[in-house]
Amino acid sequence: AKKPNSLQILSLFLQARRRVNRLSDDQILKMKTMDDASVNFKLEIYSWLAPCALFAGQEELTMQYMLRAAILSLNHGVQPTTPLALCHIGIAEFGVGNFEAAFRNGRLAVQLANELKSAVAQTYVATYSNLIHWTEPPASISVHFQRGMEAGMAAGDMIWAYQSLANSLYIEMAAGIPLEAVERKARDVCSKMSEFQMQGTLFMAKVFWQYCLNLMGASEQSTVLTGEVLLEEEHVNNPMVQESK
Repeated sequence: AKKPNSLQILSLFLQARRRVNRLSDDQILKMKTMDDASVNFKLEIYSWLAPCALFAGQEELTMQYMLRAAILSLNHGVQPTTPLALCHIGIAEFGVGNFEAAFRNGRLAVQLANELKSAVAQTYVATYSNLIHWTEPPASISVHFQRGMEAGMAAGDMIWAYQSLANSLYIEMAAGIPLEAVERKARDVCSKMSEFQMQGTLFMAKVFWQYCLNLMGASEQSTVLTGEVLLEEEHVNNPMVQESK
């Protein structure tokens, strides 16, 4: 797909913002269920394309797909993609400095995901990583990531379950949990990711793991991410990093 330009993203954002601002929290949480099969199909396509674009480092495409999904949902009713789409309105609001609106959309995204019991892990990862972590203490955010992991595992959504778990590693370091405990968890998490061939998530989690080891004095150079888990030079030259620049 062609990368959207800034004006295209802005146009979609303003349309989505106008629609969500017309509704109260209660109206959004009680929106009717999607009953238009053709629109529902479009939303399912967007829900598949958006993470593909994200993992390919195409954030603009991800935002375009999610804002389109938000507009369709707010016009036609909720379905599993709606919570994540609301989260992306919040991410866009945060980007323009409208923090109250950003946090509102984030809270609504989580509430709706919990009520629908769908896309919970992915919504938690996006919302708590980009929005709500600014409004709650790290220890609380860590609990939310754990719940996201559990919801993802229960739904068979292994990728986002482990992404939620990987994100919790950094939060737990920020929360002041003993490094030895965080390192043990990182070792276990990375072992499971390797077993299930979750290379993208493992790639990120290894950075946290090595960072933790460095803080524990297990690396010859504490400011270089080179040691038991990875070599910094190889990591930064990896195609996954290069393509995301």
